[in-house]
Amino acid sequence: MSGSSLLGVRITRFATTSLLVAISYCLCFASSADSRVSRPVTGFADLLFRSSDESVRDKWTSRARTANASYARLMIPWSTIAPSQPVAPRNPLDPAYRWSEFDNAVQSSRANGLRVMYTVLHAPSWAEGSGKPSGVTPGSWKPDPRALGDFAHAVAERYSGRTAGLPRIQAMQAWNEPNLSTYLAPQYRKNRNLSATHYKRMQNAFFEGVKSSSTSIDVVSAGTAPYGDPPGGERTRPLTFWRKVFCLRGGQQKLRPARCKNKPRLDVLAHHPINTSGGPRRSAINPNDASTPDFGQVRKIMRAAERGRNVFPKGRHDLWATELWWDSNPPSRSGVGLKKQARYYRQALPLLARQGAKVVMGLALRDYARSGTSRGDASGIYRANGKRKPSLGAWRSASRRMGAR
Repeated sequence: MSGSSLLGVRITRFATTSLLVAISYCLCFASSADSRVSRPVTGFADLLFRSSDESVRDKWTSRARTANASYARLMIPWSTIAPSQPVAPRNPLDPAYRWSEFDNAVQSSRANGLRVMYTVLHAPSWAEGSGKPSGVTPGSWKPDPRALGDFAHAVAERYSGRTAGLPRIQAMQAWNEPNLSTYLAPQYRKNRNLSATHYKRMQNAFFEGVKSSSTSIDVVSAGTAPYGDPPGGERTRPLTFWRKVFCLRGGQQKLRPARCKNKPRLDVLAHHPINTSGGPRRSAINPNDASTPDFGQVRKIMRAAERGRNVFPKGRHDLWATELWWDSNPPSRSGVGLKKQARYYRQALPLLARQGAKVVMGLALRDYARSGTSRGDASGIYRANGKRKPSLGAWRSASRRMGAR
């Protein structure tokens, strides 16, 4: 049998299987809740988790467990896995897909006892919208929701636990910080917000793509960045963004549901309660921004959407903080001292848990660079040379206080 004929047979079988799974999903879509954590836990994102060197992957995923982490957040660009357009995008066997880096990262993470959340971001050029202006970040311009949904289905199928030699992943996250033009553009047309509407189409296609393959994988919304700009800027304020996604009117103190033809679909709502202006008890200045002590404002939006039935599926939805960090000095001159960084993590984790966060993820386990020249590069609980920071002990103790193992 020729390669093309074999692929055709596989695609036909795959389509039949997908249909059966989709029917099953319609009957039991809420079953993913069974796989969720029962008490607050922590996790990390780190480039070392996807190293080409197996010994490096094993070393650092093992160190994440030493830090009491339960999750590995894997951020491997969609454009890396699908650099060219697949003929059968919902089929993980399509030859356009390049799975090896993700396969290795998932296997090492799971082998060392970590649950896996895959954050999908950066669309390949073939999945971006037309009319892209110069200067826009690659992968951010009007990503095609349908293509994203197809890719989500392929990922969920490959890591459903039904593929020989590959473990199941526990969660998939639809994009990163969609309230920033760096990740999703455009944000505004004049003063009219476009990002929230377009993101909701992406989120819903993503949800359907995942669930039509595996009902046991949690679908997590993109984590929103903590700060924004006035209307018309390059950033949308996170609470403004989520109110629009969930069709909520009024300010934060008087949230009420509006008619919502296209209800957002998700299992978990995520936010990045990063605080770049001080410690974990300093609130954002603008009431529509949300730093560490303002995470409860995101929860308020989620609960208002649930009461107003402006979210699918019905019922209670968990909240996750999928990125948290403070840079330390050394190595970053703009960071806080090593002991202060440790104190901030020790305070922040239980504070976020009290505000409803079921998962809190650090940006990095190890500093990205010795110099810490970019924000977040020096946020690890290990130095770039592998030496422990005081934050390791602080993270361990704080995670136990918030309920993590």
